[in-house]
Amino acid sequence: MWFAPIDRVCERVGPGLWAEPLNLASSLVFLGLAAVLWGRCADVMSRAMVVLLALMGLGSVLFHLFANPLAELGDAAPLVAFVGLYTFAVTRDLMGRSTAFSLCTCLILVPFWAVMGVFFILTLPWLGSSVALAPMVVLIALGAYLLWDSEAARGLVVAAWACGASVVLRGLDATLCDAWPYGTHFLWQLVHATTLALLIEVYRRHRTGLALAGGGAGE
Repeated sequence: MWFAPIDRVCERVGPGLWAEPLNLASSLVFLGLAAVLWGRCADVMSRAMVVLLALMGLGSVLFHLFANPLAELGDAAPLVAFVGLYTFAVTRDLMGRSTAFSLCTCLILVPFWAVMGVFFILTLPWLGSSVALAPMVVLIALGAYLLWDSEAARGLVVAAWACGASVVLRGLDATLCDAWPYGTHFLWQLVHATTLALLIEVYRRHRTGLALAGGGAGE
């Protein structure tokens, strides 16, 4: 079961390691951005996010090479972990909430994700499998609203728009497949990787500002 071949994207039209050259190449963007951000990040939380970004890139490379359920799990799991970690970090360090409150917020994220996923399935069925990512747009936008008076809000607004664009691009992959055989999955990966890097940069700048001011929450 774990190693059975699957076909989740437009570009793949058959078995083989090199059946998705554009998707494979665009997966490397995750790794490149992670390498750049690693040198910019100094705190433990930011670097943990960068590690997850790199794992997403590695998982994506493996998925577009082998295209089986095990590789797909390796592609998706780091993103789920990233969303949870980022929610915790933003709640604790940007909003100034307690660690316990931030952990509870992460637990609330699970039913929130499920409810929003059902909402997008019912209202925007053409998004296909990308409905799993659609709640992320709402989550980022909510963070921007709650932090509206801060500098971080501007970065989160941009990230929300970029995340929305990435969800649309992923949804269009199957819709436009007949007209464009390469699909739009590779474009989704480029925008998605950039969105995640922007989210990390927003958090990093906030942490750097706190360090310069001599304050902030502990690691």
